Amino acid sequence: MKCSTEALLFVLTVVLLSLPAQCKSPTISGFVTDNKSRPLGGARVTIIGDKAKADTTTDSEGEFVVELAQGVEEGHAVQIRFEKVGYRTYQKWVSVSKIPLRVSLEAIANNSIRHASQPAIKKTESFSTLVPFHGEWKNSPIPMNLNLSDSHQEYYDSLLDLANRPDNQPQGWADYKDRKFESVDAQFTFVTRLIQFDVFRTVYFLERGVVAGIRWTAGGGVTPINRPPIEPPDATVYPTAELLKILSHNEFVKPADEMLWKGKSLSVPLGTRLSFQEHSNPEKGQVLTCTVRLEKSGYFLLDFDVQPGPAMNNQLPAGFSTQAIQGTTTYSVSIAMSYVIQRRRDHGFEPEQYAAWADSIFSGLKARMGFEPSPATSQEFWDSVAPGVVKTDACGTTNSTISNNIYRNGAVPEQLSSLCRSQFSNNLLLGSDSKKLTISGQDNTITP
Repeated sequence: MKCSTEALLFVLTVVLLSLPAQCKSPTISGFVTDNKSRPLGGARVTIIGDKAKADTTTDSEGEFVVELAQGVEEGHAVQIRFEKVGYRTYQKWVSVSKIPLRVSLEAIANNSIRHASQPAIKKTESFSTLVPFHGEWKNSPIPMNLNLSDSHQEYYDSLLDLANRPDNQPQGWADYKDRKFESVDAQFTFVTRLIQFDVFRTVYFLERGVVAGIRWTAGGGVTPINRPPIEPPDATVYPTAELLKILSHNEFVKPADEMLWKGKSLSVPLGTRLSFQEHSNPEKGQVLTCTVRLEKSGYFLLDFDVQPGPAMNNQLPAGFSTQAIQGTTTYSVSIAMSYVIQRRRDHGFEPEQYAAWADSIFSGLKARMGFEPSPATSQEFWDSVAPGVVKTDACGTTNSTISNNIYRNGAVPEQLSSLCRSQFSNNLLLGSDSKKLTISGQDNTITP
């Protein structure tokens, strides 16, 4: 019995001692130097695909360690990339091993970078979209469009899917914050962030394309969908683990999105970094701007800026149909693309291809989300504006001057002054016998 007990303890000890080794993720380590064998610190090391938990950079001695993802084992082949400004990017397939890698990066000769004397390719374009929003419905603020033949139906369905959620946090939803739409600023912020995420997700789908797809509409039958993918130049996959980390606190990300990106990763130009940014300065009259940025330092910068615009109470976009007209505010949101692409030719970089890719993405966004104004539409819009409704971005810009807006039928909501803490000037008041309109001490020219 004593021998059996000792043998059992021995077996348990061996098992327990072996568990950490079995659970520990494998790693790839090594050294990065220049072509003169000097250590290179600050070089970015990336495992292509979802094969690593995160990227890393070399330390001052040129050393690095990359922890690989679960399921990657010793002997498996992975693709690894090394990048540093001023050096040629190096990428190769390696076998996962405990033996440290030794990599030498080649410095870029001065005559191989020809962009210094040539101006960068720059461009800025924008369009506006409309977002119907019902602030009293916290978990379903986007009404359903009952007009299935609406040319923007796919866009509205996307907003509905992104913004609407169950009343209680479902299992697997990492971020589920209480929504508060009591203030107008909170509504503007929500809508702007919603469009920011929809822009990103649309870019993802535009790059994927659709082959032999179909759309079924009740009462309308089946419509074939064929959209060629807009493939980025120097395409590579963006690490899904890093993407999910960037979006870890984004309330619009759902488990289905994670499954989507793990099944088909986001495609970007080699060396591109993705970021989601926000900035505003109410004291200087700068409204909230939410940005989706794609950037490769020293090569190109591509921004999609989203800003709130005018809001129309109890109004719907043209063609949109819902029974919940009362309480629905339609927000106008501006989407601007801007890029700066350097004219350099190292690493096979072709700036014209990057410009064509960005332009194609913008055209796809505009075709799906954009609303083109026309004289007929404009007249129809103004005829439908109810008394007292303000066409203004007043409450999207606090502590600022509100100008060039229109009030109808002499009904001016006085509470706007205190609510928005803004100065009103150069506004038009339609349908009034008054000659002057004064709000917050500023005179506003009117038209009877």
